Amino acid sequence: MALNWWLENIKDWERKCYRKVKTDKFGINREREDLNELKPLTNLLIWSSLTIGMNRITEKNASEFHRRLIALEILTTGVKKGSMPTLKEVQDHIGLSTNATKHTTAYWERILLSKLSKKIDERINS
Repeated sequence: MALNWWLENIKDWERKCYRKVKTDKFGINREREDLNELKPLTNLLIWSSLTIGMNRITEKNASEFHRRLIALEILTTGVKKGSMPTLKEVQDHIGLSTNATKHTTAYWERILLSKLSKKIDERINS
């Protein structure tokens, strides 16, 4: 399944989500004013929606979206802090939606426990 996303419901989405570029992704100079690309933060939030099982950011769920990102950060980098967006950055993207599969909190916690168990086994068996 292809990942689709919609940004139009984010307040000031054109400024928050895109940046002007002078070259395309292949390094070719483009003399056009309309050449834009997703900002890295927006891109991270979009693709993270697949992993954390949340397909939209709302006022009501922004803190849970952030919480899941932090859980993912801890499981993948140890306890390194700072590689995931802040709560404010997530809240700035309220309105973002994707077609990612939704996971309940209980299912997400089972996924986390499974990942943790695998990491424990890897450490024991190394």
